[in-house]
Amino acid sequence: MKKAGNEIFAYWIMKVRIQGNSLRFRLKQPEVAALKENDQITEEICFGEAPAESLRFVLACGNGPAFSIHYMPGNFTAMVPREVMRHWTESEQTGIEEDVMLPSGRNIHLLIEKDFKCLNGTDKENSGTFPNPMEAC
Repeated sequence: MKKAGNEIFAYWIMKVRIQGNSLRFRLKQPEVAALKENDQITEEICFGEAPAESLRFVLACGNGPAFSIHYMPGNFTAMVPREVMRHWTESEQTGIEEDVMLPSGRNIHLLIEKDFKCLNGTDKENSGTFPNPMEAC
């Protein structure tokens, strides 16, 4: 179970996909609400009991005008300008996409999406998802 504000949600997990130098976050409705309320959301995978044996992905609102990515061993943080994030969480906009330049000169392609209902998914898989626009077809 995860806690967002004063509410506890069972079975909501921010999906994180890594492919090459791209990173995609996919969020269900409770996660978008938690992000809007708390200005960040975290997903963590634990390989052991110690904090150093974890890998954390944080999606957060930043105060600056630009997207940024910060990495420290075991911690990846994607910062999205607050106004961009506010618009996304409060509108029908389905995604945010940005190529983020790192200090090393490398780029990371960042994609943040609202998670839609799987047309062939189970009730558990579809819990908390956004309505799928293809369902109306």
